[in-house]
Amino acid sequence: MNDTRLLNKALVARHYAVFNGGNPAHWDDILDEDFATHSSVNEGRGRERYRVGYEGYVESFSELAVDVHRVIAEDDRVVVSFTNRGRHTGEFWGIPATGRAWEFDGIAIYRIENDRIAEAWYSEDFLGWFQQLGVMPSVADAIAARRDAGRIN
Repeated sequence: MNDTRLLNKALVARHYAVFNGGNPAHWDDILDEDFATHSSVNEGRGRERYRVGYEGYVESFSELAVDVHRVIAEDDRVVVSFTNRGRHTGEFWGIPATGRAWEFDGIAIYRIENDRIAEAWYSEDFLGWFQQLGVMPSVADAIAARRDAGRIN
């Protein structure tokens, strides 16, 4: 593996270290000032916007941790598969704290430019997450409710 791929993987590892109890001020050296995120629920630009979003996340959830399972680097891209976990202890997106523990899997693709993370694409299991928080029924719960209401056998 060439040095660039190793350096890019190390940069992304530093990014995840912030999520696992590190100092968000370190993002000044890790994320581009115009860092862009692409996600079904979080689209935007700016390192400071990202930091403010993270601070809201920390206020809403305790016991936060990210387990990184696999990291693959090629050219200027780094792909990570991960599991996020925590406990819902504060209001989040208007959802009152449930006290429930949760975990969900995801994949992120990072683009590296000038030794910083310039852009990220996220695909995460938000449906499973919201089901664990109890704010959306699972398929099994929906089927049971229909059965209990006499709508199916």
